[in-house]
Amino acid sequence: MTKTQYAATGKKISLALASVAHHQAKIAVHNLLGEQHLLGGSQGASGLKLAGYYFASTGINQYLADFWQVPVRSTFVTQSTLSTLGDEAAGVPVYFKLYYSPKTLEILGGQILSTADQTQQINTISLAIKLHAILRDLADTDFFFQADLTNYWNIIAVAADHALTENGVSQ
Repeated sequence: MTKTQYAATGKKISLALASVAHHQAKIAVHNLLGEQHLLGGSQGASGLKLAGYYFASTGINQYLADFWQVPVRSTFVTQSTLSTLGDEAAGVPVYFKLYYSPKTLEILGGQILSTADQTQQINTISLAIKLHAILRDLADTDFFFQADLTNYWNIIAVAADHALTENGVSQ
């Protein structure tokens, strides 16, 4: 297994994820064909469904922060779904934890858990890590809203606002 740069820490690690292997293979083929492509690293995004719960994560978490001795802060928020359409019932709790640098407020990771499938939300955090976004970037993002489909405030923006408040940053 080829090591890849872990975007949340800048360290080279092995990530046993199909998405990482696919990306590495795609880059290798481009390079074999004479095109110059660089492997931009990975955020380690993954998810699963187990015992009726959907879980997804990306980037660093407290365990990895401790292991790699990376300073990290986190904020935890809960929100209920409002959707009344499709397969998702209204009022299902969604739990979200956002990890960030205490010094720069740069996004370093996230985790989401619910019995409603909210796993796609983690892709936003994965992109935020790759782009070196900070809390303010997420707090100020214009997330999609439609009354029958989503909450007025996206859980990611709520978490970023919460973290800014915890750090004494004015809204």
